[in-house]
Amino acid sequence: MSRTPAGTPGRDHLDRVIRSAVYRYETRQQATIHGRLSAASQAAIDRLLEGDEPETDAARAGEAVVTSLSHLKTDPGKPNLESLLTTIVKLECIDGIGLSPAVFHDVPSKLIDQFRQRCTTESIRDLRRHRLRSATVWWPRSAGAGASN
Repeated sequence: MSRTPAGTPGRDHLDRVIRSAVYRYETRQQATIHGRLSAASQAAIDRLLEGDEPETDAARAGEAVVTSLSHLKTDPGKPNLESLLTTIVKLECIDGIGLSPAVFHDVPSKLIDQFRQRCTTESIRDLRRHRLRSATVWWPRSAGAGASN
């Protein structure tokens, strides 16, 4: 056990304060991102997080629409025509989310990378609880550029 001079916080207390500050900062950034998402983008993200299997919805678009994040995360497989067509459908689904550059304006790219990393490893259940974070998964791919630092 280490001693600290009187009046200075111990290491455990300092760690809790830092974690709390980081959590509040991330929560504010997520709220900012959420406030900038259009209703259509929010609905598209919700659809991806709701389903477990790809579905077709002829009424919505008249063609196959991937409605599952778990399907989007699957490996494309061996290069062939079927995997190419599946990948095209996945990319069209991602493009259908409709994220604009303004959504991530002034959000540090490091934070976007951290959110994306978490989304690739979290379960669908956890992602449903963190819907705001899941938008960051598709940002660089749909926009072609990262956010400013």
